[in-house]
Amino acid sequence: MDTFDEITTLNTQGLPKQERDRMIASCRGFLRRANATEALSEALAVEKPDFTGFQHSSLTRIKNLFSGLAGDGVDRNLASLQELDLPTIVTLGLCLSTTKIKRMDKEDLQEVIHQAKEIGHRIKSIIYTSLPILQSIQLSVNLVLIYEFNQQAGEYISSLMGNHHVEWNNSVAYAETVPHGNKFRRLTALAMNRVATVYIPLDTTKYDCGIRLTANFSEVMLSTLFGYQPEVYGDRAEISALEHQVAPLLGDDVYRSIQATTIWERGREIRTSCVKATVYAGHVIVIDVAVTRTDAIELVNRGANHVGESGDGLV
Repeated sequence: MDTFDEITTLNTQGLPKQERDRMIASCRGFLRRANATEALSEALAVEKPDFTGFQHSSLTRIKNLFSGLAGDGVDRNLASLQELDLPTIVTLGLCLSTTKIKRMDKEDLQEVIHQAKEIGHRIKSIIYTSLPILQSIQLSVNLVLIYEFNQQAGEYISSLMGNHHVEWNNSVAYAETVPHGNKFRRLTALAMNRVATVYIPLDTTKYDCGIRLTANFSEVMLSTLFGYQPEVYGDRAEISALEHQVAPLLGDDVYRSIQATTIWERGREIRTSCVKATVYAGHVIVIDVAVTRTDAIELVNRGANHVGESGDGLV
């Protein structure tokens, strides 16, 4: 910052007018860039190692901005955003209210847009795979941008996934095997080969994802977790878990994730269809667990980092 100190302590009265005018223009440009960077600080925070998630206020601004861009006859400043790419619009929405955008002068807005494009490009992997961002956009009234975002997010995720597409829970999904030890440790420890498969629907509007593993046959686990009785269910059966046994046996992290899925029964039943088993008596147990998209993507990413795959995971 020595150069900055030199400028701020410079005797401007001794400068020729042409030099002084050039300095004023440079300082104004620098101040405009600095103010734009400050305005976009919440988006810049996404790139920091200590980033833990989006603020509720930021997600509300995204919803409001998408709604504000709907239809014709919108404010002139907002209208200038309608042709921007979606990662840039989301970046702006994370940081700026529609009211603030409307009040900005043309040059300030142009600089903010310029920097938002750069930031949006860098964080687009998070934008396209973030469930909170998706939900905020879905709550807006802009049906055109909702459709475009869903399509682009699906294409982006699909491009990262290669050809590992399967049918899962009535949806086309990406399937990825992950090793034990990175997340949901008590669940994945049950896998007989220490490997589980994660299923993530390509349709980004589907919030529920799945984990499937094959476990060794265990009457104790079947009895405690699923209330399984051989004389009732026979040699092959499909059975849901006892809700009150999920956290003690599979872990609090698994329990929290299934509670956040759309199929969670919220205490209406003794059993939960979020955890199911297909029992092959005397042989193996295939266990299926419904989890949130956020947790599924995190599990895949941690697995990719753990085994050192050439791919970059999903985010």
